[in-house]
Amino acid sequence: MNAFYQLIWAFLGTFAFCLYFNLKNERLFIASLMGLGTWAIYLFVMELTGNVFVSSFLATFIMGVVSEVLARVYKTPSMVFYIPSIIPIIPGGSLYYLMQAVVQSDRVQMSYYAYMLIWTILGMGVGVSLIQVIMTVRKNIRG
Repeated sequence: MNAFYQLIWAFLGTFAFCLYFNLKNERLFIASLMGLGTWAIYLFVMELTGNVFVSSFLATFIMGVVSEVLARVYKTPSMVFYIPSIIPIIPGGSLYYLMQAVVQSDRVQMSYYAYMLIWTILGMGVGVSLIQVIMTVRKNIRG
């Protein structure tokens, strides 16, 4: 699929997620743009490196930094922006195709999609954890 269409769908998917969870006002549009931004970063880094871990890590980490900044600006918890922003990189497709390969006993596809799923989840987890550690250390230093 063309990257332009992927970015539109990332925006619309994040927008629908935010609507479902009743995000209001300008936060709805900003969180949706962040979902688009996350997917743009993911695609860009994936094009440069071809590494799913690095792509998901950098996209999650950068959006974590942006979420923390926006949380200060809008005086709201950072998770209001952070959770919707990572919706586009949740590996639902990899999980679906992994389960399909399991049912069909296709070991080659099974190993490929398991690899993609695990490394994407690890990249996201490390990105989220690193932001939380940095913010906790920052808070403790400031007193």
